[in-house]
Amino acid sequence: MGNPKLIFGAASFGMNFVNLEDVQEVLDYLKENNVTHLDTAGRYPPTSPGRSEELIGETKASSQGFTVDTKILTLSPDHLGELERSAIEKSLNTSLQRMGVEQVNTLHIHFPDMATPLNEQAETFDSLYKAGKFKNLGVSNFQPELLQEFIGICEANGYVKPTVYQGDYSAVNRGMEKKLLPILKKYGIAYNAFRVLASGFLSGKLTNGTAEGTRFGGDSPIGKLMQNLYNQESLHTALKQLEETTRTLGITTIDAALRWAYYHSSLDENDGIILGASSVKQIKSNIESIRQGPLPRECLDTFERIWETLDPVRGDIL
Repeated sequence: MGNPKLIFGAASFGMNFVNLEDVQEVLDYLKENNVTHLDTAGRYPPTSPGRSEELIGETKASSQGFTVDTKILTLSPDHLGELERSAIEKSLNTSLQRMGVEQVNTLHIHFPDMATPLNEQAETFDSLYKAGKFKNLGVSNFQPELLQEFIGICEANGYVKPTVYQGDYSAVNRGMEKKLLPILKKYGIAYNAFRVLASGFLSGKLTNGTAEGTRFGGDSPIGKLMQNLYNQESLHTALKQLEETTRTLGITTIDAALRWAYYHSSLDENDGIILGASSVKQIKSNIESIRQGPLPRECLDTFERIWETLDPVRGDIL
């Protein structure tokens, strides 16, 4: 089984990397390290939706050899009506215009729209696919049952089927391995994993009380969301177990988490790992961690023990 490809998560374009020079520095480093796949969305960055796509267009990233994926714009909390035909068409056409391209690699459904009939959604994506506006259809945040239903509609009508699923996957969030992964394998759907560091929780900073200045610190909406997701005793206990092992091996918990995802998880050469970053230094550090190679058995055993403990409380999270 081969290793997944690395994808750069461009949600930070327009937020941490604010101008052309900043973004070009990132692109140059990525090219030097053979990472030529970008993931963005109509809502990125959250502080200025659409600016990420604009910067990708202004730097002519596609002409520089980058493959670019994007997602349908979603801004409302319930996502209702965001996958109506007119909304999909407007979102995709706006994305293409911003990025200065006629086609994107993968167009993802960012969130399900439970108000618009699935058949209408599938028909719209099929017409845009046949018009040559994207190569692959992707989905994200779909429960297994909804994904199965969507695929069934596509098959029954000869519509383009999703071939990529983007989801939350890490050493402390392996729920997708149960019900979702068998569906993906059955239909040959690739899995691109985000949050492989559990939004930074696996750095240990929240557990060790050094989260000030990170996304876990302060009273911002993002900080509160992250604390709600990860400030749990079961996770802190798991992190401390991991720290004990990594300390004896002379590596960091981030090293271990990245190498687990790349070399030892359920991901293979058809899948991908989306690495986000707020600085070029962080990108470099993440890539260098992965290049250290597979983990020793002692560390893998710790990861398995950790998941055995977390599975009862986190096994249903996708």
